[in-house]
Amino acid sequence: MNGLVGVKNSFDIMLATDDVSSTLKRKALLLDKIAFHGFELVTEDRPSSVSEDLVNELLWLRDEGIIYIPPAPKDRKKTGLSKSYKQYRKGADDFLDLIAELEPQRKSDQQLRMLYEMVVVATQLDTRALCLYLREVEHMDASWTFSHSCHEYFSEASPRQVLEVIIHQLPIRVWVR
Repeated sequence: MNGLVGVKNSFDIMLATDDVSSTLKRKALLLDKIAFHGFELVTEDRPSSVSEDLVNELLWLRDEGIIYIPPAPKDRKKTGLSKSYKQYRKGADDFLDLIAELEPQRKSDQQLRMLYEMVVVATQLDTRALCLYLREVEHMDASWTFSHSCHEYFSEASPRQVLEVIIHQLPIRVWVR
């Protein structure tokens, strides 16, 4: 293996309720690299929840080689990948296709919230696929390092509400609090 790699995605940063910069730096002490999926969504498109100071810190971490920008799904090698990778990747693509189909039809805040939750699930599926890709193709010991609380974004849900997605007999449960 080519080092221990933590995998983050843009929603980890955009939904964070704690100090992202400190969290990333703590992880950098434990990991060889942090693969950051969706880096450009945070640094170039910069949503209002992300400060300019944080963007500058992320760019510095990238320039120092701590943050690694993995290939986008369309640029990833297609051969020699496991069935699990293909299932996670297909699940993410299916969610993104459904979101693209439903987004123009949304009429209420509840529908917007549902689309938002679907984007989060699609991102989680793709992040898991990226972990598998990094292990199988780039021979990195990659694990997802999600560590932020998103409770304020899902405050209306009870812990008993469960979204279940089945990908070819592979159950994935996302607990929404």
